Amino acid sequence: MTTNSAQQTFTSSDLGVVHTIVDRLIGKTCWQVRFSYGDELTLHFGDRVSYAQPSMANLEKGSWILGTRGTSWQLSRESNCIVNSDATPEIMRENVRQIEGLALTALDINYPSLGLTLTFGEQLQLSVLPCLADDEYELPYWELFTSEQYVLKVGSRLTWSYTRATASKT
Repeated sequence: MTTNSAQQTFTSSDLGVVHTIVDRLIGKTCWQVRFSYGDELTLHFGDRVSYAQPSMANLEKGSWILGTRGTSWQLSRESNCIVNSDATPEIMRENVRQIEGLALTALDINYPSLGLTLTFGEQLQLSVLPCLADDEYELPYWELFTSEQYVLKVGSRLTWSYTRATASKT
C-alpha cells in the first residue's frame, strides 16, 4: 500500500484499511525492544537496518518499528500482568524483553478505543491501552513505521494518518 492519507477521523469502516497495513507484521519476529525518549516502548521487527546518521552508524533498527508514544501498555501471560508502563524503568526493561525473539502471531485493533493487542506465541500479549482523557497532548496512541518508509499514526482525538515518513525512525 503506497497511498498518502491525510489525518482523518477514525471510523469503524477504517478498520479494514488500517488492518491491511498492520497485519503485515504478523509472522515477523520482534528482535529488539527499546525505550525511546520518555520511556516510550518501541518494538523492532523485520530486517535489521543501519541508521543513516553517522553518530548512530554502529546501531541497527528494524525495517518495521512499532512505537507506543505516550500511551500506557501492559504485557501479560494468560491474562496475568507481567509488567506495565507504570513500573520502574529497570523493571520495564527487564520484563518486556520476553518479547524479543518471538514472532507476532495475532494483532487486534480495539474499536472505538483504538487500543492495540499484539499476541506473541500462544500466551504472551502486549496491550496498548489508550486513555481518551489524555488527548490534550495530541500525540498518536501508537505508530507503525513500515519497511516502505511510511508511517501509520493512530490515536489522538480518534484520528489516523498514513503518510510518507519524513523523519528517521527511533
